[in-house]
Amino acid sequence: MSNQSEYKRLNFFPGFFTTADDWNDGETYHLEKRKLHNRLLHSPGIMEGLKVVPKEDLTVVVEPGAALDGEGNLVVLSHDESFPVELPDSLPAEVYLILELVDKKTHWDENLQDPDYSGFRRVAEVATVIQQNDEPSEGQIALARIHLETADSPIVGPDQS
Repeated sequence: MSNQSEYKRLNFFPGFFTTADDWNDGETYHLEKRKLHNRLLHSPGIMEGLKVVPKEDLTVVVEPGAALDGEGNLVVLSHDESFPVELPDSLPAEVYLILELVDKKTHWDENLQDPDYSGFRRVAEVATVIQQNDEPSEGQIALARIHLETADSPIVGPDQS
């Protein structure tokens, strides 16, 4: 049911001095509880948008939208994402267009007097489109399965075949 054996919230009291570890533990608590809620009460998959539109050559555009992966992460793509599909080594073949959540540390804050107190101030949750030959794993959302017959065959949508 859960990836954790127990959940621990922060317990504030007069005189409590918070540290970076306390804040990170607090964030982890809320993230894990939200993911648990999502896994237990919602089905993974595309919630809205994320239509894959074939363009010229071997390019597709993934339209904005939101999905829930099997780990309970809400993955939001906020803009059109143009994606060049790469030909596999041998044809014919099927490839999968996948959406996954990637945490990217941002906003580096450097303390020149004491480098031990330097670090990234934010973690951006980035919706990333990738191509792979294998079916998606639990932490990935399948956007499309593309059958490639020849190097010059166009990508067509399901309503165009």
